Amino acid sequence: MSIENGARFVRILRQDESLRERLRTEGQDNFEEISASAGASCTAFEVVAALLRDMAAPVGAQAAEQGEGKLVLVGLVEPKNDDLVGAFNSWYLGNHVEDTYHCPNVTAVRCFRAEKGFLGAPPSGYLTIYEFDGADAQAAEQILGKYQSDPEAWPQRQPGNDSMSIVGAGWYKQVLGFGS
Repeated sequence: MSIENGARFVRILRQDESLRERLRTEGQDNFEEISASAGASCTAFEVVAALLRDMAAPVGAQAAEQGEGKLVLVGLVEPKNDDLVGAFNSWYLGNHVEDTYHCPNVTAVRCFRAEKGFLGAPPSGYLTIYEFDGADAQAAEQILGKYQSDPEAWPQRQPGNDSMSIVGAGWYKQVLGFGS
């Protein structure tokens, strides 16, 4: 049990209405059993601590000064060719992005399709931003690699279909931010 599991349980609760209903009906007496069954074993205290930590998390320049900026993995990808657009949409957009979201240290994922170039052509057809717990890119990459190499990590995982071209990818740490 840990505060990280508390944060993971909160993310799972946000997505899973049946789990929220189970928590409402079974109440606090079964909290630890419910969190364990969701794959994020934690106490109610650890959930509260995780929520307070998120509320107090530094942002923008303050985060940069403290070396605690949000860590993201940015992926620039696209279908290998026009004949593979359907296969790419099915696997990458229909499975892989959500699969990666279920990695224990991933907190959010956003995927964008290029609409128009600015000062030239867009560098790729899609931009995907994966947000991670923690600020250590090497540790985050190790957890992600372990998750992705485990074929049982997400029951809905579909094998790659060789439709994707990775144009570029990299780890970035937030140094400044405005708005939400």
